[in-house]
Amino acid sequence: SSSSSPSSCEKVHKALLTLQDEIDDIDQAVDFSHSGGLSLLYFILHPSSTICATNEILATTWLVIGSALQNNPKVQDRAVSDGIMLLFQNHLQQLTSDESKIIENEKLISRLLYGLGAVLRHSSNSQEIFFEFKGWKSIISLFFSFTNNSIHLHKDCVSSLKKCHTNSSALRRILTIIFDISIERGVQKMISNLDLDTEIRNNFCQTLGHIISNSDDVDVFEQAINTLISLYQMCESSLPKDEILNTLKSKYSNIDNLSTTISDNEFDDTDVSAYQLFQKLRQ
Repeated sequence: SSSSSPSSCEKVHKALLTLQDEIDDIDQAVDFSHSGGLSLLYFILHPSSTICATNEILATTWLVIGSALQNNPKVQDRAVSDGIMLLFQNHLQQLTSDESKIIENEKLISRLLYGLGAVLRHSSNSQEIFFEFKGWKSIISLFFSFTNNSIHLHKDCVSSLKKCHTNSSALRRILTIIFDISIERGVQKMISNLDLDTEIRNNFCQTLGHIISNSDDVDVFEQAINTLISLYQMCESSLPKDEILNTLKSKYSNIDNLSTTISDNEFDDTDVSAYQLFQKLRQ
């Protein structure tokens, strides 16, 4: 816990939010990292730090890091060389070690995942390190936790859909990370790197299908569809196909009659993705 006073913690929080606005600019983020700014943020996140180590401050710090890294290869490279992947892995393990507190820490985990997604996207170097650290085990564990479903109790969500926690910013970020890397690395390499046994992999795919069928969160729904399309080769044999088809038909009443080429002027990205999945499921 922090020894800092509430008033000083409030100042730290406001300073972090101001910084986050500034480093949304790519050039500002590069200048910030080159001047050693990232190291100051790492210091806040260090387990022994006494700088207002509250969940709110930690979550905002991860938000700032994610903003600095987002679509910024120079800052990504600097962060990776500074050892940020080890920091991510340590925090992931710490936050997922007590499953009873995962939902309680959802905002903090979601912000950490935002930063993690930012450093992994289009960075083969950080992805290799992430696989080396077995980071996927933490991600898959979180996936099941945010569907109210641990790796050891993964049948619960599949057998009782009402237990699925499917409206979560953290869940959307988990799906985004899986989607981004599956697109960049290819499905076969993804499968081998996931290092999951067949039962867990099948239940991951089934749960992904149930999310599409049951989530009323538009962002989660869209990302689940995109992730399933990218991993369709891995998931095809274990999907609840009829359930997903019925969901898509109920959401898109004319989906049976749509042309194989959809005009982007008429349909948004979610519609296009839903139609692509519909076509795959009917094959």
